[in-house]
Amino acid sequence: LFKVAPATQFVSMTVLVVFDFDHTLIDCNSDVKVFELACPTLQPLQKALYQQGMPWTQLMDQLLAEAGRRGVGARQIEASMGGIPVDSDLRSALQDLVQGGQAELCILSDANSFFIEAILKANHIESCFRRVVTNPTTVTPEGVLTVAPYTPQEGPHGCSSCPANLCKGVVLRTWLKECQPQYVVYVGDGSNDLCPALSLRGPQDLLLAREGFALAKRVRDPATRTLLRCTVELWTSYSELAALLRRHCTGSPGQGGVLT
Repeated sequence: LFKVAPATQFVSMTVLVVFDFDHTLIDCNSDVKVFELACPTLQPLQKALYQQGMPWTQLMDQLLAEAGRRGVGARQIEASMGGIPVDSDLRSALQDLVQGGQAELCILSDANSFFIEAILKANHIESCFRRVVTNPTTVTPEGVLTVAPYTPQEGPHGCSSCPANLCKGVVLRTWLKECQPQYVVYVGDGSNDLCPALSLRGPQDLLLAREGFALAKRVRDPATRTLLRCTVELWTSYSELAALLRRHCTGSPGQGGVLT
C-alpha cells in the first residue's frame, strides 16, 4: 500500500479525492500525539527543538532516535498510533466512495508512512487508498523508527512556498497529468495545503477546507481568492465532511456552505 515510487497505477475514474492526514483524516497532529501517547517525557524537547527552528522532519527523526534510546521503539509507537480513531461517519463515507467505483482516494501528507499505516490499519480503512505520498520511514535492526524527507536535499522540488521536504502541489500536478480525472476533491486544513489547492483546475474541482485552521483563513484572503480557480467549501465537523464527500462524489445530498 505505502509506495512512494513507483506507486500503484490509477484506474479509470470520475473523481480523484485527495486527503491531507493530520487534522483532516484524523483529529490531531500525529507527530505531536505520538509523544503524548508513547513517550511524554519527550514533549518538552519537541517544543524546544521546534522553537529553535529545526526542520520538522529532521526534528521528528531526532526525537524518534531519542525515543528509541529511552526504550520506546517502533513496536510501542505502532501500538500507540493504533489507538488514534478515524471518525466513524468519515470512515463509512470513505468505504462508500470506494465501493461506488467512481472515486480513487489518495493521501498527500507531511506526516510519515509508519504513523499513517498504523492508524489506517487500526481503523480498517487501509484498502480504501490507492496511493499515499508522505515522508518515508524505516525501522532499524534495533527496532528504532527513523523518518526521512520525501524530497531529498540533492533533488529539491523547486517550490519556494512549500517546506523543503515536500511540495504537495508538485505531487498533485503529477497525479493530474497521469490520471486526468473529470473532477478533483482536495480535503485539507493547513497552510501547506494551499499549494495543491492552487493546482486545482477550475470550478469543477472542489477544495474542502477545515474551518478554524490555517487553510480556511488563507482562502478567505481576497488576494488568495483571486488565485484559486476551484470551488471552495468549508467543513467543521466530521459528519459534515462525510456528507460533503457523499454529495460531491456519489450524488447523495449533503450540507455545506460555499465560500464566497
